[in-house]
Amino acid sequence: MKELNFTQTRNRFTELSTTSELTLDGKLVCYILEDKDRGLTKSMSEADTAKIKVKKETAIGYGTYEIDLTLSPKFGVWFPLVLGVVGFLGIRIHPGLNSNHTEGCLLPGMFRDIDNVTNSKEAFYLVLFHILNHLTLNTVLANELCDLHKLGKSKAKEFGELFTKNRVAGQKIFITITK
Repeated sequence: MKELNFTQTRNRFTELSTTSELTLDGKLVCYILEDKDRGLTKSMSEADTAKIKVKKETAIGYGTYEIDLTLSPKFGVWFPLVLGVVGFLGIRIHPGLNSNHTEGCLLPGMFRDIDNVTNSKEAFYLVLFHILNHLTLNTVLANELCDLHKLGKSKAKEFGELFTKNRVAGQKIFITITK
C-alpha cells in the first residue's frame, strides 16, 4: 500500500475565513480557503465539536484525514471526500471562491487574497490530478480523467466507470491540517 500525503498549513485567519497552503512533498500545490477556524481538532468529541461549531461557518478540525474520491450526491460529479470529520458530513474538496461557497469544504485556489481564492478550477484540477495519478498509478489516464471531469455531470457516469475500472487497490490519500 502506498500513501499520498498532502499537508495543509493554515496561516491566514479572518472573521470570515481561513486560508492555507496545500503542499505535497514540501512543494506548494495551491492555496485552500475554508470557513473560519474556531480551534476544532479531530480528537474532539461530537458533543464538544457541537458546542463550538457554527453551522456553515466553521472550518473542520486540525488533524489527519483520509481522502477518497466519490460521486457527490449534491453536485452530481466526482469530488474528493474528506473522511472521518467529527461533527461534519460530506466535506469535499471542490472549486469555489469565498466562504459563501463552502459549508466546511476545502476550496482550492492558485492565488489568495483576504477571504477569497482565485483560479479555483485550475487549482482544483491540479489537486484532482495528483489524486487520480496516485489512485490509478497512470499519469496519462489521470490527465484523461481530469479532461473528462471538466465536462461535468454529463460525463460523470463515464468518469466513474473509467476511474473505478482503473483504480489500484490499496492506494491511500491523506491530508494533515496544521497551523
